[in-house]
Amino acid sequence: MKITFKNVGQGDSIIVESTEMDFSTGIIDCNKFNGENPVIQHLKDNKIENILFVVLSHPHYDHYSGLFELLDFCEKQKISIKYFAHTSIHHISYMQWFELEEDKVALLESIFLKIIELHGIGLIKNIGNISQNWTIPLNNIFKLISLSPSDDETREYYKQVKLLQNSNRKKCSAAANLLSTVFKITDDNNFILLTSDTEKSTFERLYKKCMDDYFDSNLILCQIPHHGSSKNDYPDFWKNLKYKQNNPAVISVGKNEKYNHPHIEVVESFDKMNYRIHSTNNVNGMSDFVEIKEIILSVNLSAHDELIEEYNVEGDKVFLIKDNCAELIS
Repeated sequence: MKITFKNVGQGDSIIVESTEMDFSTGIIDCNKFNGENPVIQHLKDNKIENILFVVLSHPHYDHYSGLFELLDFCEKQKISIKYFAHTSIHHISYMQWFELEEDKVALLESIFLKIIELHGIGLIKNIGNISQNWTIPLNNIFKLISLSPSDDETREYYKQVKLLQNSNRKKCSAAANLLSTVFKITDDNNFILLTSDTEKSTFERLYKKCMDDYFDSNLILCQIPHHGSSKNDYPDFWKNLKYKQNNPAVISVGKNEKYNHPHIEVVESFDKMNYRIHSTNNVNGMSDFVEIKEIILSVNLSAHDELIEEYNVEGDKVFLIKDNCAELIS
């Protein structure tokens, strides 16, 4: 199996693929980047003819800006999608609070109308709403399981929207992060954790209530939540997982003057827990972290050159899942 974190700047697009042709492609989020759609280009380059699943992890623009184009491309190329799944509420009374700008709300509405249209003509086979323990078998070995949103996150989202919709539209929009998916891809002995923009409260729930239920096997690859935001960091969860030293942790991030992700305290925290950090772009706290590493490692030139070269490589992060580990291949 292969996992690709596409370089889409500040946002997410993750592609899950079989290396044995025993299941078709899976897509989590679709963000445009510099006017292009990297997910569509990936489908073209790899001549993909059918898709197992497309997931919208939560209703924020940097996770769905390219999704309508993706659906339109699939329709024109007659690429079937077995499952489309999401955590959103497809009703304008809630959709209007997902984003601050009306054009982004309109785009999200058009995406869901397109989904319903493609389902009607049979190009999308199933539409599902993701909750805890929602599962898709990938093949005879791997399965994808949702660990969030649970009832806790959903209830908290409704509560915050009710409280904030007439007073603070910005916080109301930010509350949609509570609907973010946490996906575990597992073969029972090892697992991969994909975290989108999941809130700190979710990791606290998983840490305090679910460690024995979901995390008794070995972590081999993870995504650092919310592009490395300090607001979403909960170190107790990450350091209590079972993982090897230099276990890869990926940050999907790009230039953004508003948020300045990733935050250096998050990068340093994962480094101190002996995760090996891979970022799609060397910006903000990641860039600061690399500068610090350059100074520390300057006494050992060979280690310095090897590590700094790895940290400075920007672009897609592609991992081959094989022999109980995740190997960075590009």
